[in-house]
Amino acid sequence: MKRERKEAVMLQRKVRLWTHPGCLGGRRARRYFMEKRIPFEEGAGQIQEAPSGYKGGLVVSPVIQVGEIFLYGFDAEEFERIYHQ
Repeated sequence: MKRERKEAVMLQRKVRLWTHPGCLGGRRARRYFMEKRIPFEEGAGQIQEAPSGYKGGLVVSPVIQVGEIFLYGFDAEEFERIYHQ
């Protein structure tokens, strides 16, 4: 029963990815989500439209939103830690 609840909570976490063409981190994130069968949506296509996508005047790509948390750049371990909390 406990495992079923955890899986249900994980299914409710919405994952969104904002990136730009040619971004290696964006490609790695997209491939990772597909391989792990993690459902995700892609942003409107422009990294500038990502909420809080700017850090000190610099555009960071990719920006990954997991629920209400934003990750800047792609690190599989960090993503898994946030996604499975």
